Amino acid sequence: MYLAFDDTDSRRGMCTTYLMAKFLQETGFAVKGFPRLVRLNPNISYKTRGNGALCVKLGIHGSGTRNVIGSFNGHSIYSYENVEEIPDSCVLMKEAVALVQEYAELNEDSTNPGVVVMESPLPSDFYSKALSGEIAIEEAEMKLRDAGANFVKIKNGRGIIGSAAAISWPMNSVTYECIAYRYPRGESISHERKIEIAEFANTFPGTFNNIDRDNDYAAIFPKERTPVIYGLRSRFHEGLINFSNELDEAFGILPESKILYVTNQGTDDHIVADPQSIRELGSYSVQGRIMENPEVIQGGHYFATLLYMGSAIRIAAFEPTKSFRRIFSSLRIGDVVRVYGSYVNGSLHVEKMQVLDLSKQFIRSPPLCSRCGKRMHTRGMNDFRCPSCGAKAKHPDYVEVERKLSPGLYDVPVMSRRHLSRPFDIETERTVYQ
Repeated sequence: MYLAFDDTDSRRGMCTTYLMAKFLQETGFAVKGFPRLVRLNPNISYKTRGNGALCVKLGIHGSGTRNVIGSFNGHSIYSYENVEEIPDSCVLMKEAVALVQEYAELNEDSTNPGVVVMESPLPSDFYSKALSGEIAIEEAEMKLRDAGANFVKIKNGRGIIGSAAAISWPMNSVTYECIAYRYPRGESISHERKIEIAEFANTFPGTFNNIDRDNDYAAIFPKERTPVIYGLRSRFHEGLINFSNELDEAFGILPESKILYVTNQGTDDHIVADPQSIRELGSYSVQGRIMENPEVIQGGHYFATLLYMGSAIRIAAFEPTKSFRRIFSSLRIGDVVRVYGSYVNGSLHVEKMQVLDLSKQFIRSPPLCSRCGKRMHTRGMNDFRCPSCGAKAKHPDYVEVERKLSPGLYDVPVMSRRHLSRPFDIETERTVYQ
């Protein structure tokens, strides 16, 4: 039986992922596989703080191979190879709703939890739609009813959308995250200590988005006040919990609980490659030729125009992308690039970029004197004179400009990356942690 919940947090506190740790510890249901942390469309207006929904497959009892997937107050939480089916979805629903009502930020207008319990997922196109557009509460409700799901809406219940999408995630591409918690406000750690811990976290194999050295930012720690202490992201799950325990011991961190999630973070699941049409709120990868040189507007935002499938597309590098704007501003007419990002308010907000080919750029220069080899001076339109011998010429030279940009792969800084965006450097292999 699948259980999913979403939309329990707010800007002021809580984290929906914490409810998973609390639920698994308090209820004692058997877990099959890993709990899921599923990020959804980052562009919608009513998204939650991290726009992530939680899902887990549960049974009454577990059998076969078991693995540690977390802990709560020193007691291990296990997952099993097989689980005995839960005969009544109401048993799960009662426990989940009670927990949501106790911990969710229900006093906030923007918090509208939804809980879903069902035997089989909706078709994966529901997940795809939840990444590329907006789904009405009524549409999600209709599809869940047709599928025989048991669901509860708290307040307006918008959380059923994310919950249904999390269950329908096909898991074609995955990463993992081990999240450590202390309720209700994590742990107070100095900035210098956070940087040190993030550097340590960066030694785990396949890890990504831990630290932004250029901007002195430790990305494993949450920005807002939540029960989350830190999150360790990796392409691999083997050894991740053990590594997290070593980190805790090395730096004197005392989590109340931790959970190892399988996630769609860093997978580019939100990106549609080479679409026939581009729609508002969708996320795309498109290849084309620069039509207009970048220009900067107030606030430090850069814009350029890309020719894609015969149409002009506005592409943008906004101020939060920091040093990436320097790369973006170096583009010139004729360059061939592939850009990745979300199309919002009429422009594609670039999350990363591949520079495929650079155009040759030239500047107009007075010619060299054919007699004495000195550089001539400009006297007027198409009138050049040698300062040494007085020779004349009518036509300038054109000198190729050395480009400051090279073909290659360019990510935005770690502090600017979205949960779903797959960094180019995630492919780097490292020694497997023992």
